[in-house]
Amino acid sequence: MSEKSAPLIANCDVTSTKNKDIYDAWATNYEKDVREWGYSLPEKVAEVLKGYIPTLATKKNDTTITTDNNDSNSNSNDDDDDDSTIRILDAGACNGLSGLALRNAVAATTTSSTTTTTTTTGKSFKCHLSGNDISPAMLAIAKSRNCYDALRIVDLTPTPTFRTKRINSTSSRAQAR
Repeated sequence: MSEKSAPLIANCDVTSTKNKDIYDAWATNYEKDVREWGYSLPEKVAEVLKGYIPTLATKKNDTTITTDNNDSNSNSNDDDDDDSTIRILDAGACNGLSGLALRNAVAATTTSSTTTTTTTTGKSFKCHLSGNDISPAMLAIAKSRNCYDALRIVDLTPTPTFRTKRINSTSSRAQAR
């Protein structure tokens, strides 16, 4: 890919609408482009998180985020929360590269790939993986990967707002070369 065909994304100080338009237009070529740049952060982040899964399953981190976002673009009920659920938010999910890597990391630390899993240390838990992004086109691709429990169109340009929930881990990666 030539430098001229790459979308301008770094230090562009653009509006939310412009960001959405850039990523919507880029959606079909995004994975090919970033992989050509050597982008492997989704796998690296997931590898680090994999080391924390047994700890998260054993000792819940009850970080609370209070918000007022009434986003109606969810494709799943986000209210299924109990003490055995590990909740991971992929902020800026794009086309789901990180979601797939995160889901694989969870599977690699368990003895089952069903809804309720058990860590190799014997603790049962559920994993709820949510993804947020500004681009509907990117989220359509992410949805096709079947690795998220919920996807939402969310503008992360201003300070994002979320309903009060416990989130055990948040994944967000810079899209820089």
